[in-house]
Amino acid sequence: MALDIPLPQHILAHGWWLVNGGEKMSKSAGNVVNPMDYMEKYGIDAFRYFLAREMVVGQDANFTHEGFVRRINSDLANDLGNVLNRVHRLVLTNFEGKLPAPAALDDAANEVITIANRVRTNVMEWIPQVKLSQVVEEIMTLVRSVNRYLEVKAPWKLAKDPALKDELATVLYVSAEAVRLSLCLLWPVIPGKSEEGLAMIGSKFTDQNDLVWGILKGGEQFGEGKPLFPRIEEEVKKQPQQQQKPKQNKPLMAADVPAAMDLRVAQIVEVADHPDANSLYVLKVDAGEGEPRTICSGLKNSYKPEELQNRKILLFANLKPNALRGIMSQGMLFAGDLDAEAHTCRLVSVPEDAKPGDRALFKGVAPSEPRELKVKDFEKIALSVKGGAVFCGETALEVNGKAVTCDVADGNGVH
Repeated sequence: MALDIPLPQHILAHGWWLVNGGEKMSKSAGNVVNPMDYMEKYGIDAFRYFLAREMVVGQDANFTHEGFVRRINSDLANDLGNVLNRVHRLVLTNFEGKLPAPAALDDAANEVITIANRVRTNVMEWIPQVKLSQVVEEIMTLVRSVNRYLEVKAPWKLAKDPALKDELATVLYVSAEAVRLSLCLLWPVIPGKSEEGLAMIGSKFTDQNDLVWGILKGGEQFGEGKPLFPRIEEEVKKQPQQQQKPKQNKPLMAADVPAAMDLRVAQIVEVADHPDANSLYVLKVDAGEGEPRTICSGLKNSYKPEELQNRKILLFANLKPNALRGIMSQGMLFAGDLDAEAHTCRLVSVPEDAKPGDRALFKGVAPSEPRELKVKDFEKIALSVKGGAVFCGETALEVNGKAVTCDVADGNGVH
């Protein structure tokens, strides 16, 4: 002020790194974490990735060795490392180490491209807002979409049939380009490993102009390959139970609830009557998690069992499990009010091409740090139908950029 220099318009305040379930680090208490030890043993990129991904800027975050190992193995070894190694190996084996040019793109390939463009748009929008954790997680959705794409197309099977050479070429090109874009977007977090990974697929990162789809053209010579992030295989020692303190999440304000809700596409795979409640069904739903979830839902007045079988729904995945008449319900599904007197409703509908596990997000709202919510948290907001689509206030609910809808009258609530 004395020098007549303009004052800052925005001050960034990060949270605390906590240990032992909620304690602040203190030299006097001796509960500090030495970052140099982690960087020396696991590499600076792995350590930087964990810090960027795990802390939502502005909130506290908990540092545990178990959490570090789990995050690195899951995101970097299993997801990113796995897809890069798959593509690298298949191109070396089937195309003499040169990336093939793509042939015709099918729906599965176009879906990967759509996700890639969405991820890039969100990343460029969220970085100036310092949503670092959300940016990293968004990039990893692209990485996981490539793994799903490879599982669906099974290029290792295509490679066995010479007549499917063009389809194999397309699958490997689309996968390699998606991996390239992912590594470029992750460059600020893992620059060393990004450079190594890009070299494996015959590419490099120069500047922001590389952050678009289609930089690879086909014909790139792949380099030598080795696992970017070897899986951490070690016995993690758990702290004695008495030293563990449960993390106390701060109560959510209404404005924070949409970002905190983990809403996912799920598919009903089994419908049964509740043995002790005439109005309830017991549903088994596939939410893309490997094992189905059990959901107790009061849909008997609205749907027959055969109408629910194999139907896609919207699941409230991070709602605290609750026992309903002796059966633990692991989440709830969403439906719009049809007739209040008759207690009937219509299930919320997700886009036709949505798959179990796909995330539903409120447009423009980045997901916040994962946490368990309660029904009273959801009751702080109101969902309703406008023009056939589901809204929270003026914010639309979408899956992969497409509207979540409900076949009830405009203005009716969604619960």
